[in-house]
Amino acid sequence: MRASELDSEFQRALTNTIRYEPNERTLQIEVVKLGLLTWEWLDERIQDKVWEVAEVVIKRDPKTLYKAVDSYGRLDLLCSVETGDEWLDAECAKFQGKINN
Repeated sequence: MRASELDSEFQRALTNTIRYEPNERTLQIEVVKLGLLTWEWLDERIQDKVWEVAEVVIKRDPKTLYKAVDSYGRLDLLCSVETGDEWLDAECAKFQGKINN
């Protein structure tokens, strides 16, 4: 994906999904997947919103989130911080161990 392909319309759509569907778990996971997939091209304000959604999903369903993010190859971002979820932090420690070896 090129930065030019990630225009303001996409970012606005992502923001609107976050705003209008805050409790829809399936959409929350998709928002996080898309957000992490396009992370480098999102502006900081939208990155913050994506991370807020990730924090909600971590509290509700960390295993599904981990699997979804892994399928998009973005565990590096998800596992870059301690989440406070025991299971998720343990899985991230395993992931970090694999990439450091």
